[in-house]
Amino acid sequence: MADCTYPVEIREEEWPEDSALLKWANLVIEALGKIGRRSDAAALYKDQMIAAGFVNVVETKYIWSLVFSICLLFGILLKQLGS
Repeated sequence: MADCTYPVEIREEEWPEDSALLKWANLVIEALGKIGRRSDAAALYKDQMIAAGFVNVVETKYIWSLVFSICLLFGILLKQLGS
């Protein structure tokens, strides 16, 4: 299983105050709250799987690097421009 939780964590430790991505993440949290959904549901998956009878459940958390994301998107853009 894989899922995201909000607010999204970044390796750079803290979001800049004027970050558009932070604003977006906060809007996602607000929207999920309005429809009765949790923004941190993925944090519950391990316990839910154990409660359902799964054994040897391993949880691995990844923090997506903002720099990596920018490089990845730039590479995709360059590939699209070249084709």
